[in-house]
Amino acid sequence: LYALTDIQYAHFGDMSQESVRVDIAKAPAVQALLGPANAGRWTTEFLSRENGGAYGEVIATVTSPADDKIDSAITNLLDALTKVKSALNAVPVTDELTTTERLNLETAKSGVSAQITTVTGGQKTIAAQKALNRNLIQTAETQVNAAKNSLANAQNQLDLSKAGYTPEQIKAQEAVVKQAEANIASQRAMVNQAYANSQRYQAEIDKTIMLAPIAGVITTIDAKVGEIIFPTTAAPKQAALVSIISDGNYKITSNIAEVDVSKVKTGDVARVTLDAYGNSVKFEAVVSEIDPAETIVESVPTYKTTLRFRDQDPRIKSGMTANLDIVTANKENVLIIPQRAVISHDGSRLVRILAMEEDGKTTAIHEVPVTTGIRGTEGQMEIIEGLKEGDVVITFEKK
Repeated sequence: LYALTDIQYAHFGDMSQESVRVDIAKAPAVQALLGPANAGRWTTEFLSRENGGAYGEVIATVTSPADDKIDSAITNLLDALTKVKSALNAVPVTDELTTTERLNLETAKSGVSAQITTVTGGQKTIAAQKALNRNLIQTAETQVNAAKNSLANAQNQLDLSKAGYTPEQIKAQEAVVKQAEANIASQRAMVNQAYANSQRYQAEIDKTIMLAPIAGVITTIDAKVGEIIFPTTAAPKQAALVSIISDGNYKITSNIAEVDVSKVKTGDVARVTLDAYGNSVKFEAVVSEIDPAETIVESVPTYKTTLRFRDQDPRIKSGMTANLDIVTANKENVLIIPQRAVISHDGSRLVRILAMEEDGKTTAIHEVPVTTGIRGTEGQMEIIEGLKEGDVVITFEKK
């Protein structure tokens, strides 16, 4: 849904027929998977806050599993995944989509199809186990009923024997009745054993499945085949036996000083370089979270900020050092001068320019008050008022 939403707002944010088709296909997918209705034009920021729908039902069922809850969660999850797949298929693959966007779209489609196959397979496995359990119990119950019938016949024979047979014959018939009663007890024990076996088989099946809290790639397994692991095995080292890296885009965490954090907001784009590849290779990231509470770093209040890479790139590895330039404002076709040319004096800002005198032959230096705008990362500053294009600005004066 995130990949779909990114493409939607990049190319289908208007009210064209293609955009409306994407909205109409996305709305039921969001409602089925996350819960909110009429969310066909919701942004990723709002979608990330939702945890209802099939997603919430699955989480609740993992916490408190029961047969009816599991069946309902699987059914609703399959319905939600099918609607997500339909929403992805509704996105027109036009020439306007970038190569990365097409790759992300195809990856999302493949991922959803794989999940549908996995969940459907699990559903069939559960159904087969239930059918086997029902057959075992039904067979045992049939045997119990047969034993009950035998007991009834034996009881009838005993009654007849008591009415007119000798004591020896009566004792023999009583023995037959006791044997029938023993058979019923044995059959009941078989029913209980069959039920216990079905529960044990299900428990054994459950032991063969290890669920991860996230989708990703296993990077480390410290345990060996055949090794017995106790809860305290990894505790002294404070290390996990199995490590997983998410298959989503990597994120960057950075602490921004309080003097700058007021300029940064979620959604801002950042230019990123990695020490591993040098300054010539650039990546893009987007600010996704800013902690509301401060983090003290070397006695200085900072605010933890999380950014996510805009595209997946195999060159990006976990643990790499990133250098960030966060773009907090962007303007085009503006008048700029070097920042060092701006002088602060008595609360106002001045710029010295070289101007022609009235005689038209000599030049002189004049101080001109200016109104400044945003400041760039490369030492440039925007001039809103006070200068015009072509003015000769003095940045320094050689003594």
